[in-house]
Amino acid sequence: MKRYCRKECTPQYLKLKHAGLSNCQVCGKPLEDVGTKGRPKRNCSDRCRDLYSQKIRADKKMIIKQCKYCTKEFRLSRDKRLYCSHQCQRFFNIEVSKAKAKARTLAKYPDGTRTSPCGWCGEERTFRIGESVVNAYHPVCTKEAERARYRIKTVKRQSKLTKPSRLAADEVVRTYGANCHICQQPIDPSLPRTSKLGLTVDHVIPLSKGGLDTIDNLRPAHWACNNRKSNKLPEEINA
Repeated sequence: MKRYCRKECTPQYLKLKHAGLSNCQVCGKPLEDVGTKGRPKRNCSDRCRDLYSQKIRADKKMIIKQCKYCTKEFRLSRDKRLYCSHQCQRFFNIEVSKAKAKARTLAKYPDGTRTSPCGWCGEERTFRIGESVVNAYHPVCTKEAERARYRIKTVKRQSKLTKPSRLAADEVVRTYGANCHICQQPIDPSLPRTSKLGLTVDHVIPLSKGGLDTIDNLRPAHWACNNRKSNKLPEEINA
């Protein structure tokens, strides 16, 4: 939409619009070229423009505020900022999010505890709020699950074709007793597994000869006896 009847009217309008800006705002020197396009000139040189900018900044009313997160005092020209830095703002938002999540959890579990199935035996276990429940075990099940994981790795190392069962040495002892099935002597479960008289699980029919990793084919044995038996069949031990 046209705002002027002809081109000659445009500079005349701009001169009227920029009236009163013909002198430098710092030194008062007359400006040679007021300008008819864009923003009008206000200063005669770059030095005067810098001095004028410094004066404007100095004239602004500075406010001293206290950071909402670190309580440190800082100066600013606007009263909308609440933090002294972006880092303080981010840390404050993180704390607010944690507090809201904790409030939601306490509203859901007023007594501060929750129940979740044990990762090993499946029975319900009570956890405190904030305690990790991912693959969590009862105190008794923790060591048993550790021995089961080691035994599964051993089965995978011995035979890639045999599917390992989720059984620990404790389950084999509860089924067949705590005596070594090779020498018939008692086994001390408190000894380390790699001790000569430590508890290990032996495959009656070795995996290399078609044995399965099931409870029917597993027996408790001393580490030394199991090592001496190697991959022999029961009838070949004393042969």
